[in-house]
Amino acid sequence: MRAKAQQQDGQGNASQVEHDAPAREELKQNPDSFSGIYEALFGVANGTSIRENEVISEWKTRMSYLNNCPNIQKHWLPLFENYESLSPGQQKKGISDFLSFIFSAGIKRDDRSQLIVDKKTQFQYYALNGEEFTAGGTMKIMLPCWTFDGTILEKGMLTSP
Repeated sequence: MRAKAQQQDGQGNASQVEHDAPAREELKQNPDSFSGIYEALFGVANGTSIRENEVISEWKTRMSYLNNCPNIQKHWLPLFENYESLSPGQQKKGISDFLSFIFSAGIKRDDRSQLIVDKKTQFQYYALNGEEFTAGGTMKIMLPCWTFDGTILEKGMLTSP
């Protein structure tokens, strides 16, 4: 199944591109190439980032260094290279489409607002201010963790409720 997304061509004109299985497979082979910046991109998409330009620049830089990912670079690098010349609506749509692409590759964001501490919690999350995890206890998620196929891409942050 192919997902369509609005994307910018090299001249800054919007055009439809298809994101096929090869691009998703490339991301599946390289999800850790973007570790540490998934949640930052999510913040850009939701308008909560105060470092939007730095986040976009970091995605552009990391994506440009992916030597074995021609399909990702062909379909998505233009979004990050041309980001500043896009209208706010095009920027929002482009980032939203890119996040959909990330999720379609199997990368997951923990969308819960709180969790019950279990054996995996210490591997997926840090505790704010050195708070202790108590098995069976409830913790509030301040920043969610991001995973792919059971591998932690970004640890999240917890605090007491």
